[in-house]
Amino acid sequence: MEDNVKLLGADGMCGMEFKENKVNVYNDEGHVMESMTTREHVQEVIDFLEECKKEMEE
Repeated sequence: MEDNVKLLGADGMCGMEFKENKVNVYNDEGHVMESMTTREHVQEVIDFLEECKKEMEE
């Protein structure tokens, strides 16, 4: 993982990378757990995270 990478969690237990035309989700060992290749799939993840954010704010 190099440019366009975001480590997630307090200890960087997983990461996300935007590469060319897809978003890869990595586990803590650096292996790709999921590769999102469509705008619809990425939007589904964004929508889910927005719902989580709303729940946390309540």
